[in-house]
Order: sequence, then structure tokens, then C-alpha cells
Amino acid sequence: TMRSICDKHAIDATFPDCMADLPDARVAEMGAAFQEAVEEAAPNSRFVIHTRPDNYKYLGLILRALPSAKVIHCRRDAMDTCLRIYFKLYKAGNEYAYDLDNIAAFHDSYADLMAHWKGLFDERILTIDYEALTRQPIDSIGHILGFCGDDGGRSGALEKLRPTAGRAAQRAISDVPRPSGRRPGGHATVPWPTPPGRDR
Repeated sequence: TMRSICDKHAIDATFPDCMADLPDARVAEMGAAFQEAVEEAAPNSRFVIHTRPDNYKYLGLILRALPSAKVIHCRRDAMDTCLRIYFKLYKAGNEYAYDLDNIAAFHDSYADLMAHWKGLFDERILTIDYEALTRQPIDSIGHILGFCGDDGGRSGALEKLRPTAGRAAQRAISDVPRPSGRRPGGHATVPWPTPPGRDR
């Protein structure tokens, strides 16, 4: 755990403050251990994708420990994102998700942190808009493959995806809750106490 790592190096601060004092050699060891586990779980794989929603909190550590790692940040309209969270019943955790003000504040903090990471690791973070991905999936997927350095196999992969991309995009659009007045990729006409991304 991060606490045990900090204790080993006599670092009193908790995460994320402890990162400033964590030796580069230890960070490299953490990255090597992760890569070893990945290679064991997915041998001979060219790409490995890790999709935990809370990865954005740890991108500084991830990109520092894994020099070859790249981040694909799928960004969605703020109102759509917050409404999706509000209408979902989680099995555990995510206590912020049941109050609109809390959701708006959580979304603002996420957006601020992603802007911070983008400022530090610009070329290693690709931001893809969800709306563009669902409306023009072939173009967006081609952009992602190019970012990942798979230019050689991009044409063949896109040809295989082309027959199903439209259906997959339509399913993604239809998976959004639509209160009265809702338009795909637009905003819902429901009461909203504090629009995300704006001053309170």
C-alpha cells in the first residue's frame, strides 16, 4: 500500500503529499512490479488497458512509474455526466452521487485535476469527447490508435470496426437517461441547483 511504501522511506506525509519525497528509484520499482504483473496476466499483449474510473486521481504516480504509459481521457458533457451519476444506484460507496450539489462539486474537482495533469503530461494524455466518439466513431478510434502508436494496423482495424461502429454508437447514445426535454448530447430540462464547472 502507499502507506507501507511511505513508512519504508520514513515519509510522514500521506498520499498525495508523500509523492514529493518518494525516491525515484522506489517509483521505478513500483512501475516494474506492475509491468511484471501485467505481463504475467496478459503475456504477448501489445497493449493493456486499465479502466478504473478513479485512475485520474493517480495519474501523476502512474505516469511517473510507467514511462511508456499513455492516458486516453474520455470526456463527456458535464450535465450528461452528472445526471448519469445521479440516476445510477451504486451497490456501495460513491456517497456524493445522491446529491446534485455534491455531484457538481465532485465533477469540478475531477475537471480541475485533469487540467493539472494535462499541463504536466500534455503529450501523454489524449482527450476524446464522448459525443464525438458516438457520432463519428471511426474518426475517433483512428485518432486513438494513432495516439497509441498503432499506425501500421490502424487501417485494418478500422475496416473491421466499420460495420459495427454505427450500431455500437447508437447503443451508447440510447444508454443515457432522458428526462423531459432531453436531447442526445445536449442538456436535460430538469432543475439543477449549481451547474458544474461554474462559480458558486
